[in-house]
Amino acid sequence: MIRFSRLLIAATATLSFASMAATQQADPKECEQKRAGVTAEVQKAKDAGQNDRAAGLERALAEINVSCTEPGQKAKRDRRVSQKEKDVTKRQHELEEAQKEGKADKIAKREAKLKEAQDELAAAKKK
Repeated sequence: MIRFSRLLIAATATLSFASMAATQQADPKECEQKRAGVTAEVQKAKDAGQNDRAAGLERALAEINVSCTEPGQKAKRDRRVSQKEKDVTKRQHELEEAQKEGKADKIAKREAKLKEAQDELAAAKKK
């Protein structure tokens, strides 16, 4: 039971730190703060004899190190831009369909959604 609890804690910590790493921006100070925090948690876990938790935290630290590199950030930006481009294409198609139907209320809604998708794409390209 204790081993299961430790494993559960390690898995939770790994997931939470990995998700933090996945959502972070390219801010070097933020990366350093996260690295320092996780490193401190690894040391605490090792000092307390929580080897499973320490191993999970070390995996999270590796994720932070990978995602905080410039190529890692560029890949994230590229994926984000690609997804936003797909969204714009989808919204354009929806607008075309609404125009074929000729319903003014649907056209207005689709135009608004297309504008929103285009704005999100522009924002993603700026980052």
